[in-house]
Amino acid sequence: DPSRLCDVEGFLKSWPKQNVHAVLVARRGKLALERYFKGPDERWGESLGTVAYAADMRHDVRSVSKSVVSLLVGIALADGKFPALDSPVFDAFPELAELRTPEKDHITFRDLLTMSSGLRWEENRPFDDPLNNEMGMLRAQEPFRYILQQPLVARPGTLYNYSGGGTSLLTETLVRRTGMTLADYAREKLFTPLDVAAFDFDGTLTDGGSVFDFLAAVTDRATVARAAVPLVAKLAHAAVAGGTVADRTKEELFRRVLAGVEADRFAQVGEAFAAAHLTATVRPEVRRRLDWHRGRGDRVVVVSASPVAYIAPAADRLGADGAIATRMAVDDRGLLTGRYDGGNCRGEEKIVRLRRWMEEADLAEAHLWAYGNSRGDLRMLRAADTGVNVGRLGRLGRLSAFPGLDETGPRRLDEGRRAGRA
Repeated sequence: DPSRLCDVEGFLKSWPKQNVHAVLVARRGKLALERYFKGPDERWGESLGTVAYAADMRHDVRSVSKSVVSLLVGIALADGKFPALDSPVFDAFPELAELRTPEKDHITFRDLLTMSSGLRWEENRPFDDPLNNEMGMLRAQEPFRYILQQPLVARPGTLYNYSGGGTSLLTETLVRRTGMTLADYAREKLFTPLDVAAFDFDGTLTDGGSVFDFLAAVTDRATVARAAVPLVAKLAHAAVAGGTVADRTKEELFRRVLAGVEADRFAQVGEAFAAAHLTATVRPEVRRRLDWHRGRGDRVVVVSASPVAYIAPAADRLGADGAIATRMAVDDRGLLTGRYDGGNCRGEEKIVRLRRWMEEADLAEAHLWAYGNSRGDLRMLRAADTGVNVGRLGRLGRLSAFPGLDETGPRRLDEGRRAGRA
């Protein structure tokens, strides 16, 4: 909601005691709000005075590191490189076995993640207070011994108590189990450029085509039939010849059907059509692959020669980060002309627009996946680092040189990448 986002700055300025230095709101990989403020700051208890923060100024991360460590624990757990969450923490520190007691043996990694280890820990004291456990840990020659030798003051898993000590134990366990420094593991798993997954729409994400059904939704089937009958020979030739012949024939059909349609109504029909069409025709196995990419944190974009009026809302419903499709020209009265605005998004044009989208998202160097089902997707799959054939004909189709979904399965691909890095 743009109005609520715009209210954030005024709200925070009216609440100065909270001393907020910056607020960033991201939606699907793009900044929706970015604001910086002025306020008092300190470093390890030493006042820095009043600081006017800006986008080009560094800020210490403080408790953000705990969120990063928690993310890395989840990733390592999925990769089989972290102990079971309900296993004892002492199992990862055999050199400290003499500190193990029946009571402390109940402390699990889940307790560390939820900050409920039960160990006495005080971080809210001033940095120069000798009872500040965070500073005691930093000064200790054996910090992990220092943490685990603290007395139990609550049964593990029952009482929340903010603890950087627990995070340090999680970090050391990650280092030991992955064989990498935390910085290197975070760089590899979280901070390297994201992959980009580009999906064709008709026949790839959905069963069959959609253009004629959409044109009928905008006007009616009789209107579409009257426009298409005189073009039957051209449409048949275009289906075989492809290329600019197909582009011109498609535009002529659009001109016959869409010229004079109100742009606002065109967009409204597109929204409704996207919802109904996905419900009826989405391919579950390809949808699962799209969701897998989203779960990995990859950027997902739908690339299609069909009108953006319904491709964009369909992409939004699928949880994609963007849509690249054919746009229709609108005159100064707000009516469609039936002509393309920028050309048909097909063949080489798909690649040009996709590369531009990646550059604008600072993902020009990202690993590119491309999913298609027909010869119209051939160039996009060739331009990708990993092209995937989801055509129904499999090895008999025009994309037979590319592996299918089963051959690029998530588990198999991740194993291959890990082997490659090793």
